[in-house]
Amino acid sequence: MAETKANIPHSKCNRSLVYIYFSFSALLCSCFVLSLINRHSSSEYVNFQAEKGNTMEELRARYGPPSEEYTRPDGTTTWYYDKDFLGITAIGVHFDSSGRVISRFNH
Repeated sequence: MAETKANIPHSKCNRSLVYIYFSFSALLCSCFVLSLINRHSSSEYVNFQAEKGNTMEELRARYGPPSEEYTRPDGTTTWYYDKDFLGITAIGVHFDSSGRVISRFNH
């Protein structure tokens, strides 16, 4: 009997510490993921330049292979370069059938 009354405040204290620990862990993990996203997005493609008339070879030499590449039946191609670690935002480039830039857009 004396055991239950003595342990009630102690168990509430332990439960609170567990909540604090898990909350802090979740916050720390979130900060880590956001730092990865910001580090990647701020480095590679900040000054991405794809002007009309540039060729696929010029862009591949300057920025490397695209993250995604789609070719349509009419011969036009679209490349996507991921701007962030998770691939949520990207830079897109449309090429005509001869491999020259038609337009650039943010996706």
